[in-house]
Amino acid sequence: MIQCCRSLSSRVVNPYFLSSPVFRPFPPRGRQFFRNYGDSVKKRTCKFEAVLLKSRSLLRLQGPDTHQLLHGLITNDITHLDSRPAIYALFLNTQGRVLHDSLIFNVAEGSDRQTYVECDSSVKSNLIKHLKTFKLRKKVDIVDVEEETGKEIDLWVVFDHGHTITTKELVKEECCGPVIHQTSKRPELPISVDSSLRSFGDPRLNELGWRVLVPRNKAHSFPPDDITVSGEESYTRLRYALGVAEGVKELPSGSCFPLESNGDYLHGISFQKGCYIGQELTARTHHTGVVRKRIMPFGLENGSVLTNLDPAALQIVNSSGKVVGKVRGICESVGIGLVRIEEALSATELQVKDHNLRVNVEKPFWWPIEASKEKQTRQ
Repeated sequence: MIQCCRSLSSRVVNPYFLSSPVFRPFPPRGRQFFRNYGDSVKKRTCKFEAVLLKSRSLLRLQGPDTHQLLHGLITNDITHLDSRPAIYALFLNTQGRVLHDSLIFNVAEGSDRQTYVECDSSVKSNLIKHLKTFKLRKKVDIVDVEEETGKEIDLWVVFDHGHTITTKELVKEECCGPVIHQTSKRPELPISVDSSLRSFGDPRLNELGWRVLVPRNKAHSFPPDDITVSGEESYTRLRYALGVAEGVKELPSGSCFPLESNGDYLHGISFQKGCYIGQELTARTHHTGVVRKRIMPFGLENGSVLTNLDPAALQIVNSSGKVVGKVRGICESVGIGLVRIEEALSATELQVKDHNLRVNVEKPFWWPIEASKEKQTRQ
């Protein structure tokens, strides 16, 4: 049984990987971090950054059968959009492997409801083709917003670079319901913007901030002057420090599984909904299998020497030379990879194969707490 911790102390500290612009890769061994939900978060000084996400694109779906179409194709339950503005979901192939990762936004224009699907820009045409393959006679219009002259929309992310979370020692043992039932409402964008702009709290993690949909004819009004505008590498560094993968370079299309991609931990998979493409293997793995590999963050000594190399060709090995992980992305001194959890966390030393660069793999603070076998037996 997996449980999510929310009962936390108000005393807070900065996580080692976000306390400075560059990831500090080697904290004291065993230090573990958890998200803070205390009032102290509201009292601190926020340092907001805004990034234009050129690597992500938007599709607009409109029509009476929109939700019916999406419900049969995504891992999450589309009916969640009836009570919240955004969800995270994965599109799978028939073998249960990830094709696309997506944030799905619900936008009401008067009596007209529109659904925006965010995806990797480089495979946007593939997702459109995938949607049209299963559309059949359903009444759904699928539009690439970049091709709507005069209606183009830029996608921004706003996040707070001064995060505050608690240490493991301050977390109470009692936990609430399973992470798959997580329903906590994301806070609204805490900065003043034009009322015509749409903002959505990231449904995966509060730390990932807010998506903001900015019509190109309103580009002059966003971001506000008091917000720092950064390059996309700043957001990438944040994601890597948190251990969150995005796009086909980090989640290769047709090659990775939704649970290994942390789709369940990021509230992107419903295990209660009906059938969808790729559902059988995902459900079977969840109920009967063990997930031995997952996307995890790591710190890296002198990561700049790997800048011109293809991350997909890099491997993480232990002191015996055994491969315990595959690198999916590196940004300065922080990266993410598909890692064998138990072997990586128990290793005395890890390094990048053939490059003699020391690596420190950490279990993300936001991962749910696994109940002990004794506790599961009592329940």
